[in-house]
Amino acid sequence: MVTVQKAKFNELIHFYDMNHQPHLENNLKVKSLESHQQEFKNANTLFLSITVKPAPDTDVDINTYQLAGYIILITDNTKNNIQLKRILIDENHIGIGQKSIIAMENYCVTALKMERIWLDVFKSNHRANHVYEKLGYRVFKKITENSRDVLFYEKNF
Repeated sequence: MVTVQKAKFNELIHFYDMNHQPHLENNLKVKSLESHQQEFKNANTLFLSITVKPAPDTDVDINTYQLAGYIILITDNTKNNIQLKRILIDENHIGIGQKSIIAMENYCVTALKMERIWLDVFKSNHRANHVYEKLGYRVFKKITENSRDVLFYEKNF
């Protein structure tokens, strides 16, 4: 089971460590721990922890949850929309991205009363583009930034 909840400040070090995993090369602008800490204090920024409950057939206590990734959201309450600034799945939990996005969508719609989620992603990040399109996100803008094509996606609720 994949869940998301508001992150705790002491989890930021784990989020920072996740930024340096090999599967993220070329698709992520790495931020410093200090940058994460500053963003965490911003009233319009929301960090969510992605957690998974272990399968019953493992040696791990099934009543515990494991940190599997994180999400950074930027709110714009005046327009009831939110930016998905970053989603990162730990290399030990690859394959839970879609479930994590769905959990984040449910959180944004029910807890935050958001009506629109938007994001940007490099066009070269084919895996992410496929997931967003599969989940109903549509491209609404394209730009080039530092010689890389960037796609802007949105989904309305």
